[in-house]
Amino acid sequence: MGEPSQPPGATAPTQRPPDVQVLLDAQELLVPVLIWCSSGCHINPCPTPSEYGYTCLGYFFISELHEEIIECEVDDTGGGARGLIRWHFGLEWAPGGEEFLLDNPAGNATQPAVSGGAKAVALDISRPWWTGSRETETDTAPAVGKHSQAEEEEEAEVVTMVTEKVAKHPPRDIRLHYYSHIPLDLLAHFEPSEFFPRGWFCRQCGMINTQTLFRHQICRSSACKTSSSESALGKPDPLFKLRDVYSSSTVFRPLHNVSHHIGLEEATWDTGMKTYMYTFKEGVKVLHIFTGNKEELQGHADAFLEDIQRHVMLSREDASGPFFTYATKIGIATDRDPPIPTLPGGVPQCIARAYLYLANVTEWYGQLERPWFGQISVLAWTTTGTRKRVSPLISERQALFVDVT
Repeated sequence: MGEPSQPPGATAPTQRPPDVQVLLDAQELLVPVLIWCSSGCHINPCPTPSEYGYTCLGYFFISELHEEIIECEVDDTGGGARGLIRWHFGLEWAPGGEEFLLDNPAGNATQPAVSGGAKAVALDISRPWWTGSRETETDTAPAVGKHSQAEEEEEAEVVTMVTEKVAKHPPRDIRLHYYSHIPLDLLAHFEPSEFFPRGWFCRQCGMINTQTLFRHQICRSSACKTSSSESALGKPDPLFKLRDVYSSSTVFRPLHNVSHHIGLEEATWDTGMKTYMYTFKEGVKVLHIFTGNKEELQGHADAFLEDIQRHVMLSREDASGPFFTYATKIGIATDRDPPIPTLPGGVPQCIARAYLYLANVTEWYGQLERPWFGQISVLAWTTTGTRKRVSPLISERQALFVDVT
């Protein structure tokens, strides 16, 4: 196939567009480029379910690059020229660490297995992963709906052309130099005390997930939904990792800032617990049950802190906010004497124990007979600051109990 025809006397400008210049530099320096393809792109060689927004096709070298001048108008007065240029690129695929991404390697380091759902398939690094192999192409093709015979023939022709080109041009082995298709922070193990990730890579199916849960990483792809357990345990941080030595020391009085005209009643109990009753206008009262950070009074709270991180799915409140929340309504069985609170099915056991603990503490130190809470909410955050929530804790008609751990 010959070079594209160009208008006579036309020449391309010496200054290239920035994106084209990057590819020119990559070709000259023999640096591969990493190509991602959107799921809606009509030339995507790897059709995927709609849940995948983009597909990583791998590393490619620029094998050829030239311009075709479509239009060219030269200003006779010497003011310059304008026109339209089409750039043509030739790409040559090269393996770049596909075998190091997924779990369950089969055979050796050069023959890993990728999980396509129900069946593990040996990965042939002599060809792009998305072309499949002649033996497993039928088994590993993603189910994305029915195709017409013409579409299937066209896709088969494209795969054949790519496979033949790869066979004619053996790929350059660059796995030791370019061993990851995605940023390394997405491959790191989830360690809450070290950093909070923006996302993570599922080594079972290959999906990159956004970190939407506080202490859990559960892949939401269709391939993993059937095998992943919603009861997977989160990775908790103990209290000593969340607080410095000063925040863990005993506190003799609460660090409150209350106007002097507000009434205050203090009481100290035999257990060492202290209570502070604040009386506002119109008879509104606030009771502060204060443990003073004493170890003997913090045992239940410390256990709840780890259990909630381990068993409760705390979801991000909004995409740009730092808060993660969990809430559940609590009913009351009026057919019992006395009436007892009832929690919905599926509520983690640690939430049920936390409710009983809060009720007992409120009844004992708050001097309330059979207290009942209509809802339990858990609020967590990963960054420090003074940013306020979109929905603050407001209660106009019912009592509000806040346990800060």
